This record gives sequence, structure tokens and C-alpha cells, in this order.
Amino acid sequence: MSQSKFTISFLLILFITGSCNCQTLLGVESGVNWTSLRSSNQEAGGDVNCKSFPSYYFSFEIKGRKSKHIHFGSEFSFYQSYLNVQGTTSGHFPDIWNVNFKYETLGIAIFPELSFGKTVQFFLDVSPYFAFLIKSAKQGTREEWNTGGFNYITENETGSAKGDFFTFSMGFQETFGIGYMVKPWLQLSIKETGILGMLPVFSLSDSYDAKAISLLFGVSFIIPKQQAKETTKPFLSKNISQ
Repeated sequence: MSQSKFTISFLLILFITGSCNCQTLLGVESGVNWTSLRSSNQEAGGDVNCKSFPSYYFSFEIKGRKSKHIHFGSEFSFYQSYLNVQGTTSGHFPDIWNVNFKYETLGIAIFPELSFGKTVQFFLDVSPYFAFLIKSAKQGTREEWNTGGFNYITENETGSAKGDFFTFSMGFQETFGIGYMVKPWLQLSIKETGILGMLPVFSLSDSYDAKAISLLFGVSFIIPKQQAKETTKPFLSKNISQ
């Protein structure tokens, strides 16, 4: 319980820190995510093949004023990764895996964004990325060598996959997208988001980093700039004239 509270508090602090200055664009996005694994040690024993299947991705964004070409923002994301892992562990009699994994991740990115255009806007950002494992599950089989019978025994791999994944990871995230201003207060967008992990997320005979690519569609709402100050001008002018 204490670890969960610490994780939630840490996420909230990061999210508020990255979003407190001049944030006037609020956006929600959803789309499709593909995740794959890559070994951080190419000389490690064992052999793992990973096949990626499409899954969901949701995010909430807060960004700075669009009148500036460079502004800060933050993204709070929740997405699922769906993988089929086939492989073997190291050793003379390796375990043989054929397991489907699904794991859900809570992520946060804090970034400077570069944007151009008015009605049609192009935007690009690169940022550090922090990921926290929320839930995981597996379904498949594992063949294990039986030293007593000199044969392989097939065991079912079902239930939680918490022991196969690390609870925290980090890396870099890049985003490129196009937005269209339907109204002065409403923007529709499509973007590509890529994630490159720098810390391992999965462990079999070796540790594996994650890399992911997502295609997202979004809608953003723009808060008017300095609306409170503008509404006070007629009142002040009237008093002065009197």
C-alpha cells in the first residue's frame, strides 16, 4: 500500500510541476499502440522472439500557449501492451516459452514542444519518459526439463505476470503531429508517438527494454488568453470617463 501511495504522489508531483506555467491547451487522445522488446545485451544466452499485437492508448495533455513556437507541456498516459513471447532461457536444457503477455502502463512525459502554423499546426517534441507498471497478465505454456525423467514437462503459464516485469522504467519519447483549428477554442489532431526504453521492463534469460509506437487521434480545448484582464477594461474605462 505504501508503495502505491508513493507512486501516485510521485506522478502527481511530476504532472503538476510540468503543467503549472501558462498552460492553456487541454487535450485528450486515444488510439492504437504497438510494443516490442529488445535485449540490452546481445551476447546474453537464450533466444527470445517477440510479436506485437495492437492495443489501446489513452492520454491527457496540458500545453502552453499556441501563440509561442516553443512552449512546455506534459502528458499523462495510460496504455496496454500486448505481446507474444516465444523463446528459450540459457543453459544446456533451457525452458521453452510460448506465452501471451498483456500489461498496462501509467506513463508521464514532460517536454518542450516546437510548433508552427495557425489554422493548420505542426508540432514536434522530444522528452524524458517515466513508466509505472499497473497490471499484467499472461496466458500460455512453458516447457521445463525434468531431470528425473529426462524429458520436458509442459506447464501452463496463467494469471498475473508481475514476476516477469519490472514495476518502473524510463526512457525517451518523441511526438510528431498535425492539428487543425476547427474553432478558436477547438483543435482536432493526429499524431505519432514513439517510446524508446532505457531501463528494462521484462526479464527472461536476459533483461529486455521496451520500444513502442502509437497512432493517436485527439481533441483539444483552448482556454482564452488573459480573459480575466480583458473583461475588466470596459469597467475601468467607464469610471475614468465619469
